[in-house]
Amino acid sequence: EVMFGVAAMRRGASLGSVKTDMMSGSDISCSDISASDSAWMMTSTSFVLFMTPGLAFFYGGLVPRKSVITIIMQCFISMAVTSIVWAIVGFSLAFGDTWGGSGFIGIPSAYPIFTNLSPCTPWPGSRIPQLLFACYQMMFAVIAPALITGAFADRVLFPAYLLFIILWVPIVYCPFVHWIWNPQGFLAQWGVVDFAGGIVVHISAGFAALASVFVVGSRKFETEEERKMAKVPHNRTLVALGTGMLFLGWVGFNGGSGTAANWRDGGAVVNSSLAASFAMMAWIAIEWHHLGKPQLVGACVGAVGGLATVTP
Repeated sequence: EVMFGVAAMRRGASLGSVKTDMMSGSDISCSDISASDSAWMMTSTSFVLFMTPGLAFFYGGLVPRKSVITIIMQCFISMAVTSIVWAIVGFSLAFGDTWGGSGFIGIPSAYPIFTNLSPCTPWPGSRIPQLLFACYQMMFAVIAPALITGAFADRVLFPAYLLFIILWVPIVYCPFVHWIWNPQGFLAQWGVVDFAGGIVVHISAGFAALASVFVVGSRKFETEEERKMAKVPHNRTLVALGTGMLFLGWVGFNGGSGTAANWRDGGAVVNSSLAASFAMMAWIAIEWHHLGKPQLVGACVGAVGGLATVTP
């Protein structure tokens, strides 16, 4: 029951029930907005945005030297392109009233460019502004395509990647959001619960990465030496920097998913931190046993793996 309550808060309510009188010229009361919840959610939004450049450094340190600029650019451009797509149509497709009662996708005209969203009216099921909720969700949409870049590093042209983001977000990601986080979605109606994106973000991006591998094919190497070098992280410092940024960002990723500064989000922060710590030490112990010494990259990968695994 607690999880279903959390999911209802996380998903919010149908967009058709959310209206604003911002354009009417009348005074707007913000009495229903919680200052503490809003402050925490603004902080969480910043943390989740911080994860995308962190992912860029994490991936950038793991790939061969010649691929660093490419993968960092791919991650950073997602911050711009995905935000624009999300504002224009993505939020409407994800959280709008379901189109035709299908439970599959939202009405595209529900919130074009964040219209009909008020900074003084709480999002249903929470005490934070509607605009803040839309912005927080936008950060999740931003990092989703960036997660996929590691699967096709240095094998996709930049124009093709731009086209991929523009198509993938509304065609793949937004339906996933609508199915599970919108109470009118058909999976939500079946009782599927996703507190912080374990399904919506990780599974959608994971299967997209798998599909991209089949499309672009395996990497081509001219020599065996080049193949061996590609398996060695070229910059461990970047990996460590990216891991620290991801660790911090995950505090908002999981800790902000309850949309409130309360015991539930506090518990998510604690569990996320402990999961990363235990996973890091477990990875170090395994490498120490097999390789005779601990490895920095292994510790970083273990921490990120723990954070991804604990994300409910």
